[in-house]
Amino acid sequence: MESIEKAIIEKIEEMREDIIYFHKQIIQIPSENPPGKYKQIAQFVQNKFEELGLKTFVKRNNVVGKY
Repeated sequence: MESIEKAIIEKIEEMREDIIYFHKQIIQIPSENPPGKYKQIAQFVQNKFEELGLKTFVKRNNVVGKY
């Protein structure tokens, strides 16, 4: 295994509980289609990305994070 792959796997393991908690939170936000109301979930994801230190922008309720 390459060192970068190993580092990524180790980071995922380190953040396991945070990742699980994030997914528990995100599935509680209504985002069914229709009606297609995504603003609340997009804001949640954007806040999390920024908390992780990513630069973000939103385009048509799609959140893009740049490392």
